[in-house]
Amino acid sequence: MNTTVRQVVVDLCRATGMTTVFGNPGSTELRMFRDWPDDFRYVLGLQESTAVAMAAGHALGTGRAALVSLHSAGGVGHALGAVFNASRDRVPLVVVAGQQSRALLPLHPFLGADEPAQFPRPYVKFSRQPERAADVPAAFAEAHRVAMTHPRGPVFLSVPEDDWDREAEPVAPRTVHGGYGADPEALARLAAALDGARRPALVVGPAVDDEGAVREVAELAGLTRAAVWISPLSGRSGFDERHPYFQGFLPPVADQLAARLAPYDLVVALGAPLFTYHVQVAADPLAAGTELYHLDCDPGQAAWLPVGTSIVTTLRPAVRALTALVRRSDRPAPPVRAETPPVRPGPEISPELVLDLLGQRLPPDTVLVEEAPSHRDALHARLPVRTAGGFLTTGSGALGWGLPLAVGRALAGGERVVCAR
Repeated sequence: MNTTVRQVVVDLCRATGMTTVFGNPGSTELRMFRDWPDDFRYVLGLQESTAVAMAAGHALGTGRAALVSLHSAGGVGHALGAVFNASRDRVPLVVVAGQQSRALLPLHPFLGADEPAQFPRPYVKFSRQPERAADVPAAFAEAHRVAMTHPRGPVFLSVPEDDWDREAEPVAPRTVHGGYGADPEALARLAAALDGARRPALVVGPAVDDEGAVREVAELAGLTRAAVWISPLSGRSGFDERHPYFQGFLPPVADQLAARLAPYDLVVALGAPLFTYHVQVAADPLAAGTELYHLDCDPGQAAWLPVGTSIVTTLRPAVRALTALVRRSDRPAPPVRAETPPVRPGPEISPELVLDLLGQRLPPDTVLVEEAPSHRDALHARLPVRTAGGFLTTGSGALGWGLPLAVGRALAGGERVVCAR
């Protein structure tokens, strides 16, 4: 019996761990789901953006790419806000959209997508409609590898509906080891700068959590006695907020951010663009006398930073190498951050009181999903995150992400998940 595109893609999904599929399908996707395998699970979203957000939560919980099925141009359009979030938060998603039959495409058919590969750009790393049905499995496999390569992110594949029943050759799954280290000379210079600094600081970005470098960063902070801040509007945590060296969250305003970092002669930003601003203020990025090093796996971020020295690298090998290079410091430890006192109950229930009560009752390993931007400062002050992967939110600011993200994260299993909204 000849092998079909659908059978080859199902085998690829099984080999890559994408057996939970999220979607909101239409007529052009139905052939993909014919003879649906018993070991796969389908999670239906009532709207396309919620399907993408649930898939993102699942990917963040499992550490693997998640598969999303969307409906042609209309469904992809509805989902683009969530795809934008996934792009900014570096969530690996394989988004497969339907397309009308190839024979109909020259006639601009109803439900057809014009230039489908261009539609989701620039918020996907890879976007393609294969030229032939036989090319679909290889393109699917390539898309998955691109999604999982640092900096990770969503990818897009448009598949005409009649392709699923066409013949295709099997595609053997491949392994790509995506971690890579920095230039040793650059790391040696950074280690020397850390050893010679009077008052260093680390700025922890979302990639620390994403790349599993939380323990390594904590060890580096302990060796160097560096103050630790979380980058502005970070979509993840990355450092124990009860640690005595933790200083708080940097503001997304140029002059305020520069003022918070002005006491430090050396700042090392780890997996963060650092200069994420929300309002325009005329100010220098950093105060005079503050030197910046920036470590990140994304060469695009390294290119646009206005100041500092960037080292393009994944974080775990770089931070491990730095830990081996620096000397244990005897400089004074950073000041301990003052704790926020609990509020007293009054005639009205304030958001702060609700957060205090949650903090008293939630288990320490709870995953907190935040979508309450007007109360985010209070949430950080009253619900400190202790564990890796313990905090998720939108890194782009597009709302409607939190609840479905929490559902997908809960479906991934493991910890209790709570959405503060």
